[in-house]
Amino acid sequence: VLANVLNKIITTPTLLSTKAFQVLIKDFDSEIDDYKDLQNNISKDNNNISVQ
Repeated sequence: VLANVLNKIITTPTLLSTKAFQVLIKDFDSEIDDYKDLQNNISKDNNNISVQ
């Protein structure tokens, strides 16, 4: 999914327009949040496995 963000950066001719840039940053932030959630879920799963 990160590739999508990078793709947008490459294919956005109006990158210098502030609005387009803010949208990209927001997309990027949500990708990072998703990734953190995923990592948290993985470590919870690992804890559950070791408890059992």
